[in-house]
Amino acid sequence: MRTIQQVCLIGLGAVGSAYAAKMYATAPDLVKIIVDHKRWEEYHRHEVRVNGITYPFLLVTPDRAKGPADLIMIAVKQHHLAEALRVIRPFVGKETIILSLLNGITSEELIGKEYGMENLLYAFVVGTDATREGRVTRYSNLGEIVFGEK
Repeated sequence: MRTIQQVCLIGLGAVGSAYAAKMYATAPDLVKIIVDHKRWEEYHRHEVRVNGITYPFLLVTPDRAKGPADLIMIAVKQHHLAEALRVIRPFVGKETIILSLLNGITSEELIGKEYGMENLLYAFVVGTDATREGRVTRYSNLGEIVFGEK
């Protein structure tokens, strides 16, 4: 089994920013946030705050990818998934594990169609009360990632 050394996450909404903050608190250098150029500028102007703490997440754009990630977590809304799949392309290698945090079953089908089913983990988040207003996320219960299979 490989050790996961580079984690990328796309989507800093309520769920994405909450999980990014949790990972950052544990290992600040482990996680990188994949963003397009527009969001890169926005996040540099308005930092992300989670439960009152400002997080200086390491933001990376597709043109700055330094090889494939070991794990990519997708935490965008369903209507942003197609764009997210395009943006993560330079970070996906043949051994990259992809974890979708979207609710529903269609996200895995779309991800699998784009990148193959062999490295896709079936999962979703339950029990979270995370909410986001602007660039501020608050939660008292992070919930948990539930894994399943097709």
